[in-house]
Amino acid sequence: VVNQTVPALAVIDVADPAYPVQIATTSVGTTPYSVYVSGKYAYVANYGTDNVSIVDISKPSAPVQVSTITVGKNPASVYVSGKYAYVANYTSNTISIIDVSNPIAPLQVTTTAAGGTNPISVYVSGRYAYVANYGNNVISILDVSDPASPVLTGTASLGGSGSYSIYVSGKYAYVANNLGSNMSVVNVSNPSSPAQVGLVTVGTNPYSVFVSGRYAYLANRTSYNMSIVDISSSTLPKQITTVTIGSGN
Repeated sequence: VVNQTVPALAVIDVADPAYPVQIATTSVGTTPYSVYVSGKYAYVANYGTDNVSIVDISKPSAPVQVSTITVGKNPASVYVSGKYAYVANYTSNTISIIDVSNPIAPLQVTTTAAGGTNPISVYVSGRYAYVANYGNNVISILDVSDPASPVLTGTASLGGSGSYSIYVSGKYAYVANNLGSNMSVVNVSNPSSPAQVGLVTVGTNPYSVFVSGRYAYLANRTSYNMSIVDISSSTLPKQITTVTIGSGN
């Protein structure tokens, strides 16, 4: 878990889900916005210091930051696939691609236009990177099969506003629209021509979406709850319940 105010990366033991225990913290950059764990490392996008921290978590009770690398302006999201990390830079409207095969000495391979305004979330699946752009309510798809030379393949306008989080499962992308308080379902089977096929109202100001099986789970910041949406029908997704959680999610 990244803690923006401290700022730090916290490690929580969830072996007993009913009684989670924080076992360690370590300092990272200013205003950490996003964390992605791959293998024995955690990758943290630091919005305030325009860099990414790489933290060795092989010993969870004693995490150690092993390196940082400067990226674009205000990195808001990081996703790791294979030996590369993909970073959405909110203010510079770019995606940075970083070679993290040597976590102690990461190397920025390239920076490319995100295909939209204020990219805030990035998800990588196969040869494509999918980006939610908060500023103009679109998702963009980039072919990253050659990390040194990514190519924008397509964009799709969304019915909701303030696109904040994206998750891809199969041939669909699911986007939490923060200002619209809804979730878009986008058919991405043709990366050159993605299209929104479904839209469902959820809680107020959803910040994050995660998909597992036939359900999408959304954390709603202002209504302090989690929406569970049945996505078995892509064109008619349906919120089936909400669960109250802590304040200020």
